[in-house]
Amino acid sequence: MNASGTLEAIAVASGYSFSAVGAATYSIAPILPAPVLSPAPGTYATAQTVTIGDATTGTTIHYTTDGTTPTSSSDIYSSAITVSASETVQAMASETGYNNSPVAGGTYTIAAQLPAPTFSLPAGTYSASQSVAISDATAGTIIYYTTNGSTPTTSSTVYSGPITVSATETLEAIAVETGYTSSPVATAAYTISTPGVTYINYPSSGFTASALSLNYGASVTGGMLQLTDGGADEERSAWFATKVPVQSFITNFTFQLLNASADGMTFTIQGDNIWALGDPGGGLAYQGIANSVAVKFDLYNNAGEGNDSTGLYTGGAAPTVPSVDLSSTGINLHSGDIMDAQLVYDGTNLTMTLTDTVTNGTVTEVFPVNIPSIVGGSTAYVGFTGSTGSLTATQNVLSWTYSAP
Repeated sequence: MNASGTLEAIAVASGYSFSAVGAATYSIAPILPAPVLSPAPGTYATAQTVTIGDATTGTTIHYTTDGTTPTSSSDIYSSAITVSASETVQAMASETGYNNSPVAGGTYTIAAQLPAPTFSLPAGTYSASQSVAISDATAGTIIYYTTNGSTPTTSSTVYSGPITVSATETLEAIAVETGYTSSPVATAAYTISTPGVTYINYPSSGFTASALSLNYGASVTGGMLQLTDGGADEERSAWFATKVPVQSFITNFTFQLLNASADGMTFTIQGDNIWALGDPGGGLAYQGIANSVAVKFDLYNNAGEGNDSTGLYTGGAAPTVPSVDLSSTGINLHSGDIMDAQLVYDGTNLTMTLTDTVTNGTVTEVFPVNIPSIVGGSTAYVGFTGSTGSLTATQNVLSWTYSAP
């Protein structure tokens, strides 16, 4: 029977009268799709509002919350269900002309979220190896951690004792315990800096023009390095006029973007010359500088990068995407706050830590890059580029140091 219908039959045999007619009616009806629960069953840190829907309109949904299989006698779903304690929600759909749907559902576990682990040593720069202990405020937790910048999971290394940090690295950790939701990820970036030579040292408001190549309007004003001064369609660069080692280094600078609408600035390492200048507007006066590596601080969304972003670019590539969106980090480049940037290069990775000195919002990004290969040597020019377009900003670098072994 491929469709609904009634079968009728009689039996015939020699010496017998025909049998009575036997009849049977068969209804062939499609099966309703299983209901969908949102959010899906799982473990949550807070009470959940669960909605139940079915792909076929007009169905009646029956549900249970005690783990029993729902039937047409079970409660009828009419509005969202609040799950405030651990329980099992199951549902099935029914409708005239259809077979009942399969049962869908599962268990919602409401478990408090563990606090993020804490590190015994604040993130920062240190001159020798450090021992870092990790702990959690909830007793009995298991802490998992990584040291390579990746997000820890329950497959990561289990913490069992203090970790020796002898090279620049980022520690990340989570806490896990039965009956709880896993903690947020805690992160701390440590820079181990052996004593070296300081090649550039401009303290706050201490810039002088004598050792700089100031190009196309960049200036030293009030002890600050001023890239753009609030005018439209400006593209400017400023380079330390002597090449410095770039095989490994630490550079720190503070900057402030005032009345900041567009476009942004970069810290750039380049092997071309002391007059190097890239494209205006969204090019941030960097795009087109061939033998170069740049970290951007971008105010304007030109190609999907957002209005508050950073990122690393090489070879004079357009400093748009891919990028790192800063909007969820507590750092707003438009705020006018003084930003503190630290860039540490160990020969393999360039680690940038950017901090808003007012809100203390911070973000750390690790960029794998071979700087000497890209810029064409073990020494190069270092400095800043900045640009505006029809929208403008005043972009000032307030202090700058650069050291290398």
